[in-house]
Amino acid sequence: MRRQLKLWLVVLGLCLGLAGGLAIPLTAHAATSRRVLIVYDAINPTANGQQKLAAVQRILASLNLPTQTERLSDYQAGQLTDKAYQGVVTLNNWPQGRLTNAAFLRDRRQFTGRQLHIGSGLDAQEARQFGARRETLYHSNLSCGTGRIGNSCRSART
Repeated sequence: MRRQLKLWLVVLGLCLGLAGGLAIPLTAHAATSRRVLIVYDAINPTANGQQKLAAVQRILASLNLPTQTERLSDYQAGQLTDKAYQGVVTLNNWPQGRLTNAAFLRDRRQFTGRQLHIGSGLDAQEARQFGARRETLYHSNLSCGTGRIGNSCRSART
C-alpha cells in the first residue's frame, strides 16, 4: 500500500511539473489551441492502467490543459507536431513493454515541446534528452522504513 502511494505521488509530481512548465508561458488563446498528447501503450488491468491514465488526464484537465489521448498502436505518422501540441506524455503501463511504433518514436525525437515519460521502457535517446541515467537492477530488494527523522527507502543489490 505504501509503495503504491509513493508511486502515485511520484506520478502526480511529474505531471504537475510538466503541467506547470506547460501552463506558465502560454496565453489563454494558446492554451486552448495547443493540446497535450497522452500516448499510452496499453490498458493493463493487472497494474491499474486505466486508473493511471485517468489520473494523468484529470491532473492535466485540472490545470486547464486540453489533452488528446491516443493508444500507441493507433498513432499515425506526423500526428505529433509543435504546431498542434505543446507537450507529450508517454505512459508505459506494461513493465515488460517496449514502445514499438516507429512513427511515434520518430515524431517524438523531432518534437521540441515539453515531454514526460511515465513507466518503464525509457529508451536511450529519451534518457539522454531528459538528462537521465538508465540503470538496470537485477535481483534488487527495496527496503523501506520509518525512523525518528522520517521515511526512507534504499535499494540493496544482491
